[in-house]
Amino acid sequence: MKFFIDENLPHSLVGPLGVLFREHGFHSCHSEGLTGVQDIPLFQVLSAGGFTAIITKDARQVRANDAERRALHDCGVHWIGVRQPSVGGLKLMAAWVAGPTAAMPHILDRLGQVSTPSWFRVNGIPHEASQRMTSGPLLG
Repeated sequence: MKFFIDENLPHSLVGPLGVLFREHGFHSCHSEGLTGVQDIPLFQVLSAGGFTAIITKDARQVRANDAERRALHDCGVHWIGVRQPSVGGLKLMAAWVAGPTAAMPHILDRLGQVSTPSWFRVNGIPHEASQRMTSGPLLG
């Protein structure tokens, strides 16, 4: 399957997702020369280019914009939404990578089961240290 990382997400997501899910292609708007393209024409280009889905943080495409939701459907492009993490710096990049990475095996399973273009919402991951790990001294 072929996935497009929208320009509202870090294009560096292509690397980790591509390494972990080698049998699939991950491409960014930068690698495809599609920066600044409006959504509906973009969906048409993605369809013509054989893309399976767009990965984006633009929830309005499926929640509040009937024309964009219809265009996704008509173009046969699945929509994968990622929430904006509420952290910054390295924690932000880790959250951008972790959410889609953890969800992708489930999304791939579902994509194999659906017969019509569908939406998928990637849930965020906990950001607090106590939610992600514990630590303590080795001795003492």
